[in-house]
Amino acid sequence: DRIEGWKSNVFPVSSGRGSASIMKGYQEKVTAIQKAIKEAVREYARQKVYNKPRRVTGEVLLLEIPRIIIDAGSYNAFVKVKLKKVDLLPYSGY
Repeated sequence: DRIEGWKSNVFPVSSGRGSASIMKGYQEKVTAIQKAIKEAVREYARQKVYNKPRRVTGEVLLLEIPRIIIDAGSYNAFVKVKLKKVDLLPYSGY
């Protein structure tokens, strides 16, 4: 079972926040969640490498339902994720 494999404590946990304009419609809730997931992965990568990596690949599992609030004309999403098989590809040296 795929979900059972994610229950292990060996996979790191990270969280992130994303926002999107409320003026573009309710579909922007999904955009806010996507940005929050991206930010959570970036936060994890910052702990591993000093410089920005060229590419980050892996799998992400939402640990809980994303929280979405409306504030100052934008959707703000907060997510908590578990990361699996995260590969950081650095930029080549000069």
